[in-house]
Amino acid sequence: MSVDSVSSVSAIEAELDDLWRGEAHGDEAVLRSCVMNLIVVCADRNRAAETTTQIATLSGSYPGRAILVLLDDDDDRDSLTMYASAHCRRGAGGAQVCNEQITIEAGPKSRALLSPTLLQFLVADCPVFTWWQAGNAAENPLARELTGLSELFILDSGRFDEPGRSLATLDRLVDQADCGDHVRDLAWKRQEGWREAVAAMFDNAAHAALLGEVTSILLRTGPPAAEGCTSVAGAYLAGWLGSRLGWTVENGTLRRPDGEAVALRFECNENAGWEEIDAIRIEAGEGAVFGARRLGGGGDGVRLRSRVGTASSPPSIQRVGFPDDGRLLTRVFERPGRDPLFAGALELAAGIAAGENEA
Repeated sequence: MSVDSVSSVSAIEAELDDLWRGEAHGDEAVLRSCVMNLIVVCADRNRAAETTTQIATLSGSYPGRAILVLLDDDDDRDSLTMYASAHCRRGAGGAQVCNEQITIEAGPKSRALLSPTLLQFLVADCPVFTWWQAGNAAENPLARELTGLSELFILDSGRFDEPGRSLATLDRLVDQADCGDHVRDLAWKRQEGWREAVAAMFDNAAHAALLGEVTSILLRTGPPAAEGCTSVAGAYLAGWLGSRLGWTVENGTLRRPDGEAVALRFECNENAGWEEIDAIRIEAGEGAVFGARRLGGGGDGVRLRSRVGTASSPPSIQRVGFPDDGRLLTRVFERPGRDPLFAGALELAAGIAAGENEA
């Protein structure tokens, strides 16, 4: 195996310089600014193409250098294949703001060249963010290297094959002392609106007092879901609620601090969107029911209802949204600090999903 990596890196840098000169027309200004290095690792060409589109949308708010790595198991070449491109948008004042993209294709024979090549492409004095889209990060040597290199290591457990395995893998990754504080999961971020909706059902002090008496939870979600309809989205929402209330999980069974079990059931709705929560129903005490259900018609609102005994509260509507990956990434970049709720919710969610899969 041999490749003149330095020469290849130099050629790509020269190609980028040519691209910048080509974007300038007459006296028109082109801003070549860099606020971050974004490394994206994919294992699928279709996903890599989608990601390129999302990288382009970031150029206006977060100009920088994106390095898209495609791990292609069918590529039997000894060398890396690399090429450069630019994504430009009109910024404030009409000037063009451009995002650089370097694409690297690596087969099994050339993967040992990836790490040293990536290091040469990084822009100095800019943070490094990694967006991992290539399966099990906890067991991949390249992922382990990138977690140590990156200020943020971002993945999406909702795109893994099995909810139980994906959440367990992520839980192990977060537990690693050298990277746990900077791991971010887009699947967790995607459910922010639903967490706010569930919290809104208990804004009333009398309703909040019943949280210590929850007896059952029903969650209905869209695909993908494991046997038993367990999904990453559903497990995260139950894990978040349970972690805030001091619940534990053993063999898939949730228990309140007083030792009483909380019955948890998942249902599938094949008509719901990908990784989308369709409805939640929470029962507490004797006769208290709290529910939220997504409105029909493809909107982003949910209808909240509650009944305590014979008294029902007027239904209300709350927006939950369903942001795409590009918007989720923007939210991560806007709030890069550690999320104090994430680790506790993940630990409980992983136990829930593992227990459901064993059942």
